[in-house]
Amino acid sequence: TGLLNIKFNNVQPSSIAISNTIGVTIFEEDLAKTENNYSLNLSEFSNGVYFVKILQGSETIIKKIAVAK
Repeated sequence: TGLLNIKFNNVQPSSIAISNTIGVTIFEEDLAKTENNYSLNLSEFSNGVYFVKILQGSETIIKKIAVAK
């Protein structure tokens, strides 16, 4: 469906950023008012590999995702 769904456990996230494989940030959002679930529509993203960086308290989480249509 083109949605990226993220569930946060017990810690309030502060921000999310998505970058391409050459390190260019193509999406960034403040998540200070987000509850435990967050959804992002990826349908406008081109096919390819992206890195999702989530700042959650003092922790930084980076995950690789692939978009294929």
